[in-house]
Amino acid sequence: MRPSSLKPASTHGDKSASPFNGVLATAKSLCDERNKRLTRLRFAALKALAESDHPLTAYNLLERVRSTRKRRLDAASIYRVLNFWMALGLVTRIASRNAYVIKADPTISGNPVMFLCASCNKSATADVGQIAKSIERDAALLGFRLQTITVECSGLCPSCAEHGEDLLAERANDKAVSGPLAPSAARGVGGRRFG
Repeated sequence: MRPSSLKPASTHGDKSASPFNGVLATAKSLCDERNKRLTRLRFAALKALAESDHPLTAYNLLERVRSTRKRRLDAASIYRVLNFWMALGLVTRIASRNAYVIKADPTISGNPVMFLCASCNKSATADVGQIAKSIERDAALLGFRLQTITVECSGLCPSCAEHGEDLLAERANDKAVSGPLAPSAARGVGGRRFG
């Protein structure tokens, strides 16, 4: 994995251009290539994902899409739409957070390596490339039959690292805090939110 292959999961926070424009062009192209329809619901869900500054759970996505529609909408419909976009390679699931993001590069087959900021919840992706080959080789040596490969790395994005937003380090070094860190602190829930 080369540093040049690292990409934000989408163009979150880029106010100069709508993050949805590039995603929509790619979505239209993928739908045309595979003879699939770009329905209003698929469009609305994709737009909500592209315009979010962090990964969304299916229920977060449901609320965002529901607010733009007059018709009743249920979670099953959102999961069908998410499965549709994942099958086309435009959306990926972050297993540890049960959340979804637009893939930065839909040409990357399979799941990319996910880099997840523990402070602000933003994400970036990289091609799993050599990591996947190494995992597949090790699995074969063990006689293990792989179904999927998911690689998720938690840490701090450049912005949070620059601003010293290491919530885990702050809490771990604080002598007044007793007991283990709460999982919600690791995810940045209830903490400061940047960018």
